[in-house]
Amino acid sequence: MAHISDMLDPNVAALVNALTEMNLTGGYYPREGSFIKLTEFERTEMEDTNEWLKRFNRITEANQWTEYRRFQIIREYLVRIIAR
Repeated sequence: MAHISDMLDPNVAALVNALTEMNLTGGYYPREGSFIKLTEFERTEMEDTNEWLKRFNRITEANQWTEYRRFQIIREYLVRIIAR
């Protein structure tokens, strides 16, 4: 006896799977944003590197940036710091 998924067109099966997934998650997917602006690291003696990194991590969480996006952003900041 054939399984129902074997009888469906692959495109229809993909659509059904996508709709089922949306239903299971309530249709909510976190969206990346720029809700809180990241501050520049100034490289002054008064500025604590660890505090800046902690602040960076809190901001990335609030902005819902993916891990890949976090590395892109911090790379840009570090390149700018080195270029000064």
